[in-house]
Amino acid sequence: VYGTFLNGDSISDAKLTDTGVIVIGNEGNGISAEVEKSVTDRLLIPSYPEGEPTGESLNAAIATAITLAKFRGI
Repeated sequence: VYGTFLNGDSISDAKLTDTGVIVIGNEGNGISAEVEKSVTDRLLIPSYPEGEPTGESLNAAIATAITLAKFRGI
């Protein structure tokens, strides 16, 4: 079970599997504490360029698109 968090491991470096569940939180509150208990792999969508300060979070739809693209190897 993958979840996106501001304190996760960079999705750019993560070893992603062919199967699994992806959890995306809402823009204001992220993933609830209850659901977070089920997450086994914490992912971060890094800023671009990495290391440079940018917005704190992404729209949930955009975060989902980026995450799915990474799982497809795009």
